[in-house]
Amino acid sequence: MDVARVVEQLELEDIRPNPGRLTTKCPLSEHQHDYERPGFSVYTDDGTWICFKGCGQGDIISLVQRIKNLDIKGARAWLAKYSHVDVDTVLSRISTRKCLQKDKSVIQYFQADYDRQDATKTSSYILKRGFTKATVKKWGIRIDPVLHCLVIPIYDKENTLVGLVRREIPGYELPSNSKYLYSPGFSVADHLFGINHHDSKTNSVLLVEGPLDAMWLHQLGYTNTVALLGAYCSPNQAKLLSKLGHTLYLGLDMDQAGYEARERIKKEMSRKFILKDIEWATKDPQESTPEQVKEAIENSHGFISQLTQYKIR
Repeated sequence: MDVARVVEQLELEDIRPNPGRLTTKCPLSEHQHDYERPGFSVYTDDGTWICFKGCGQGDIISLVQRIKNLDIKGARAWLAKYSHVDVDTVLSRISTRKCLQKDKSVIQYFQADYDRQDATKTSSYILKRGFTKATVKKWGIRIDPVLHCLVIPIYDKENTLVGLVRREIPGYELPSNSKYLYSPGFSVADHLFGINHHDSKTNSVLLVEGPLDAMWLHQLGYTNTVALLGAYCSPNQAKLLSKLGHTLYLGLDMDQAGYEARERIKKEMSRKFILKDIEWATKDPQESTPEQVKEAIENSHGFISQLTQYKIR
């Protein structure tokens, strides 16, 4: 139970952290001088509460009942989204990559983390980048009310939630060394972002680096797009790609890391795919206009290899 998150969502006033508990102004009754010395405490280890000024005490369910005016069934349902396996437990259970796919408690953790994000608001940042509200809804983008960042769910081919990626919004720094923060235990090397939306009828794959790149191209109609979530294609990702189509369009970023990734893929995967290179007019597809994207894809050219020399001119 994420007690601190529950207290935050109950909108208690003047929350003050203390060792093992949170003190706040009593939400159940008016008490004189509460603003000077709050007399209400919620203990973070088990969610029990007590009002030292006469309102009583109880568990977290009874607190939700009284504040939200719910019966016990309704209170439990309201609390369900905050009941999840803690991060340490998740990490201890992920001893192998296969474990991540099979351990229900890990999937439960990802789902609980996603469920408690704000789905009622749309970031002005992503709208200013050209994304429509329909795209935001399609990809299930939410807002983390604590870190003030985008929360983007990652699914596998079977539409199982396998992790989340938090994307930094300018003005708010993430507690990481990059603008992305992944769920604890999530293995980038084992997944392709957008694979659950890939259009298999195209018999091709348009490969990009970031989730915003993939969503942008899908919005523009290129529904064969998936993202590596980085500039490296792992052996497991290569296997996933091989199941999506025979033609692979390389739409990685136009920077040093992107160029190096293209060269690695040319060297390692030319026997498995018909490879076509896309040269964006800007650094990456999401920074390109719809017209620039269309022109770059239409002008994509093939790499000559043993597989492609008779098929691409």
